Amino acid sequence: MMKRIIILILCFISSLSLLSQSLSHVEFAYDAAGNRYQREVINLKSTAADTTQQLKESYGQQAADSVEYKSSIGSRQVTIFPNPTRGLLTIAMEIPDDDSPVKLELFSLEGESILQQTIRQPKITLDLSGQPAGSYILSISLAGSHRSWKVIKE
Repeated sequence: MMKRIIILILCFISSLSLLSQSLSHVEFAYDAAGNRYQREVINLKSTAADTTQQLKESYGQQAADSVEYKSSIGSRQVTIFPNPTRGLLTIAMEIPDDDSPVKLELFSLEGESILQQTIRQPKITLDLSGQPAGSYILSISLAGSHRSWKVIKE
């Protein structure tokens, strides 16, 4: 009887650890030589009802129902939402003070370049409504640093 209780407790504890792991996502950044220089844990769980309400007011229901990626390129903060998107993808970032351009590129999973754009404003909305549903890679180059994200178009 004691063995069954111990096994039951261990199963319960292991299921809790698996549940907590599924609510976060870990991203790594590598330099040109392949060395990992950054590890970032992204919590996929909504943290505040106020943020959801603000997203609904500013960008509609679609933005509030999706994941918002907050990350950094070098020392600059980058926010990408909504992901998945039905068409409009918003990218907000800190623009360098030296007025150096930010290069955005969108690729299909086959490696085909779909969009290339150089921007200098802190917020831009990409219209993906003309693209078929599927997964894409968004690549941003800023001040010598480079970062890529997976974007899903529904």
